[in-house]
Amino acid sequence: MLTAPIKVIWHAGEQNLLPQCVNICTILYKHLVEEQHLTTEKSLSPTQLRRLGLALLTDHIKVVAFIKDCQGRYVWMNPYGLRLFETSLNTLMGRTLQDLVGTAQAKDCAAAELQVLRSGQVQQRVEHLVLRSTNERRSFRTTRVPIEHEGTVVGICGYSQEITHDLAHTASLLDSKSLLDDILNQLPALIYIKDLNGAYLYANQMTLQSLEHTLGEVIGKTDFELVDATTAKSFRAVDQAVLASGQRLEREETLTLSNGSHKRYLSLKQPLEFPEKTRVLLGFSTDITNIKRTQDALAQSEARFRTLFEASSEAVVLMTSERLIDCNLAALHLFGLASKDDFLNCTLGDLAPEKQPCGTDSTEQAKKIIATTLAHHSYRTEITIQRWDTAELVPVEIVATSLQIDQEPLLMVTLRDFSAHRKEIAMMERLALYDPLTDLPNRKLLKDRLQLALSSVQRQQRHAALMFLDLDNFKPLNDQFGHQAGDLLLREVGGRLKRHLRAEDTVARQGGDEFIVLLVDLDESRLRAELHALKVAEKLRHELQNPYLIQLQTGKTVEHHCSSSIGVTIFGPGETNMDDVLRRADYAMYRAKAKGRNCVRLNVA
Repeated sequence: MLTAPIKVIWHAGEQNLLPQCVNICTILYKHLVEEQHLTTEKSLSPTQLRRLGLALLTDHIKVVAFIKDCQGRYVWMNPYGLRLFETSLNTLMGRTLQDLVGTAQAKDCAAAELQVLRSGQVQQRVEHLVLRSTNERRSFRTTRVPIEHEGTVVGICGYSQEITHDLAHTASLLDSKSLLDDILNQLPALIYIKDLNGAYLYANQMTLQSLEHTLGEVIGKTDFELVDATTAKSFRAVDQAVLASGQRLEREETLTLSNGSHKRYLSLKQPLEFPEKTRVLLGFSTDITNIKRTQDALAQSEARFRTLFEASSEAVVLMTSERLIDCNLAALHLFGLASKDDFLNCTLGDLAPEKQPCGTDSTEQAKKIIATTLAHHSYRTEITIQRWDTAELVPVEIVATSLQIDQEPLLMVTLRDFSAHRKEIAMMERLALYDPLTDLPNRKLLKDRLQLALSSVQRQQRHAALMFLDLDNFKPLNDQFGHQAGDLLLREVGGRLKRHLRAEDTVARQGGDEFIVLLVDLDESRLRAELHALKVAEKLRHELQNPYLIQLQTGKTVEHHCSSSIGVTIFGPGETNMDDVLRRADYAMYRAKAKGRNCVRLNVA
């Protein structure tokens, strides 16, 4: 038994399962050192580690847990890590990270380990490694904990949690929105996205300027690594409240800059759900520092109000209940006007379409906003304006406030363009219903349309058909020329299917190399509906077996031959179970594959 007290250094504030496992591994390591009277220069053997049961301890934890000596040589690694690096404990013992990953990454990690050994401090960092076993590039968030024995750091233990998928998904998402990114960087507001752990996934230029860091220094980091602890805790509390409640939240926040000064922001934060059910936080923070500084002076001095009004980065309009009297430069830009004289010559009707998208008359809408603001002192809503120069319709959020200047009741209206935000939401909604590779409906949208078809069959007493298509000879193309060639083939297959179907029919991508076709409104007769569906299926089968010319990234053109196995089922009046229809079509497809592929099989209910 161990008689001397054990001092274990571990990461303050992370009381979850992973640090506890690192803590236990550290205790066991020090226990063995003292029990076996090992010197600080002696490494632990695999046999000794197995005797302690460390493999059992972390076998079911999907992180790479490891222990190294002070020379950076592996003493132990858990089974999950051994599988990832495709090695064994006996092979790994005494080796360094350079035997597992690329030389450049290994040197960078070795420098980080040396820092831990010298400082005796816990370290957490994001690392990008190329595995020698598979030549794959993987990303990890790694925590290293120094191991002490009798006041001397004798080694390092830690864990690496893979974040490749998270970073790849984020990169794909942001790459597909390069235009949106350009727009967001021009907006006079802090716009950012954080994951569930508070790590930044996106930050526009104004956010980077406020944090006083570059994009590379911000992405993947939390506020605790970018700002002072007090500010970080405040930000994190609001973020967690939004993510936990699922509700949008508006708060004022303060950021302390490196020079000791403070900036105040009005932050609007809300959760966003991605198609993979991943929840992230979307934040919009407007700099209100100047507004706060001059708020008291506004009640006393019209001159100070004028300074704030002209300096505002948001579009602001001053008006009475009957006419426009002033605006700032941002408002001129928003409305597409060249000067304030042009603005003063306009009426409310000149700055909006005749009718709002909802059908409401724009003039009547303006009267309602004015009356409500004067009655309740403030009013927030969304309207659509029309630019004077291009006639472009722009959705804006307005905040109207009533105030008194020289004893005259006025309205100050702030307008914020959120067209970019609407485009982002529309794009997210499309991603939820369409396959991003082929731009065909995905399984979710297909099920919606199949449910509608089942209802239509009951009303109209006309049969419909469902087909499952599986590509034959698809895998060899992927194996020989890579996924890029396979993706091009899948796009071409989707295009061929769409070209040979009616507008009212649906072709969807099931996933992989499987597609689903829904034929509606075929015939009142089940027999004629079957004949129609089989004729369409044969036409599709014939079209899909024609050669494919695949243009590779290298410039080389590859001719590939690929057929299809098609299963068909008919459904008609009295059938309401969608799952039964799907199962029948799927079974028919497997019958076609079992029959030798490149054929059509009908499954009769």
